[in-house]
Amino acid sequence: MRICIVSDVFPPRYGGPGVQSSELAKRFVRSGSEVFVITSGDSSPESYVIEGLEVFAVGAFEMGRLNLLRYSMQVARALFRHRRRFQVVQFFSVGRSVYLPLIVARLCGKKAALSSSMLGDDDLATIGRGRLGKLYLWIVSLADAYLANSHRIAEVSEAAAVQASAT
Repeated sequence: MRICIVSDVFPPRYGGPGVQSSELAKRFVRSGSEVFVITSGDSSPESYVIEGLEVFAVGAFEMGRLNLLRYSMQVARALFRHRRRFQVVQFFSVGRSVYLPLIVARLCGKKAALSSSMLGDDDLATIGRGRLGKLYLWIVSLADAYLANSHRIAEVSEAAAVQASAT
């Protein structure tokens, strides 16, 4: 299987999603899958290899509506450009930065999975509350799978009427 992992953080930068996505990428490779990663980087796009994984870093991930939109567009553009290289996309977030890339992946006929790694900003109950909550939940529903990285996140997501499986 050919898999693209999209994570806002990935080594050599570290954070919870970066560690989780890196470990999952290594497991996929050990099982015989081809894996490449799209992540945030400095201001200009770059490609590098780390621990045998090809990584394409788009622009910087910064908070703020316009910055998130710019980053989201860069990730969506990278997914479209590399669409022949993968069958499945694994997103390590359910936040606003993945909505446009998720739509692009689905329009390209790709399977998509979302992982939620924290409560508060990156869980379905929280994103469903705002003014655009119904739209956000509809976009998230385009994914083929939703994975919660803990049983507590799965409970909160199920309370938001989204079927989740804890990993």
